[in-house]
Amino acid sequence: MESFGEYFRYTAVLDNRTRKSHARLHGTILPKTDKFWDRNYPPNGWGCRCSVQVLTKKEIQKRGLTPLADSSMLKDISDKAFAYNPKVDRLDSILKDKAKKLGCNDVKANGGGLKFNSPCDKVKEFEKQREAYLQERFANMASKKLQNMFSGIDLLASGYKPPLEKPLVLSILSDNSIKNLSNHGYIASKFLKVFTQAKLLHGFRQKKILDGNALTKEQFLNMPKFLTDDNLYLGLDEFGEKEIKFYWFDNNQEDRMCYAYFKNGLITYGVTNIENYRGNLKNKKLIKIKP
Repeated sequence: MESFGEYFRYTAVLDNRTRKSHARLHGTILPKTDKFWDRNYPPNGWGCRCSVQVLTKKEIQKRGLTPLADSSMLKDISDKAFAYNPKVDRLDSILKDKAKKLGCNDVKANGGGLKFNSPCDKVKEFEKQREAYLQERFANMASKKLQNMFSGIDLLASGYKPPLEKPLVLSILSDNSIKNLSNHGYIASKFLKVFTQAKLLHGFRQKKILDGNALTKEQFLNMPKFLTDDNLYLGLDEFGEKEIKFYWFDNNQEDRMCYAYFKNGLITYGVTNIENYRGNLKNKKLIKIKP
């Protein structure tokens, strides 16, 4: 993993929702080259909110911190499905090794993703876990980015323009979802991005706010976490052109659904009546994309 600084410091959220094993690691500093990070780089389980802080030698000395020389005295804490480093080429290497050991040798790289020409359930399960892991990681990073950008900002107030010097990745699509979208005639990018300030705040236009169809600030900040395969659909825009759509329930609103639309980047997002959603499914204006 290429990061400025020689050390990683494990950081846990110290509340009653955090696993005790994760909380015990809070503040632990190790060289970023230590093998510990290959198995325990967060997130280390479903719902894990831990992260790492990158530190230089000078920062450690200045702050009076003491790093461990190695991880020989530490126990692994990662759940089975999460016991690997998030660097994509590292995961691909693990995937190839698993395929070889299990006799699934017909593996090839294709468009940045690995494809299997022969069935092998165990390897496919690992591939599925890998995709879910990366999807969750990208979404968590995006949510933290949004929280940093909009901390203390009233999103219902007009005129605020967030700093967006480059496209922001909100989440990613799995290779399987990209394939299934292609089968329906839609060529999708792996990365779900927002490209402009206007699109980032498109869901907070005054009309949408007045109509009661805007997300709450909390829903907006957590939106990337719902841009997953389980919530993925293919639909039509107002001009009859295909676009990616995500629908999900939030805040126990049984008669309302949150949504986000993408076509060459984020288009808009908000809240809609569940009857509209069901009607579009019934009329086949909305197709559920199987994960």
